[in-house]
Amino acid sequence: LETLLDPSWSHVCARGRVWSRGDRLAAAGSTDQASGDHTMEVIEARELASDTILVIWRERSRGDSILRSSVWVRSRGSWRQTFHQGT
Repeated sequence: LETLLDPSWSHVCARGRVWSRGDRLAAAGSTDQASGDHTMEVIEARELASDTILVIWRERSRGDSILRSSVWVRSRGSWRQTFHQGT
């Protein structure tokens, strides 16, 4: 997970809470994290610049559906997520 999240990463969750990269990495090891089957449906991938992509996708789990958007940047040959939002 550390290699996928840009150092400037932030996340705005559906409840309006803003998470930092450190918050997310700390929560990744928590037993409070949701488990079970999750599916992902990519709705759109849009190039914003030569090294920046916006991905809009839907996550489904346990009967819930969350629309998500993520901004990915390519730096030194690797793609990293720099921003994420769920609604």
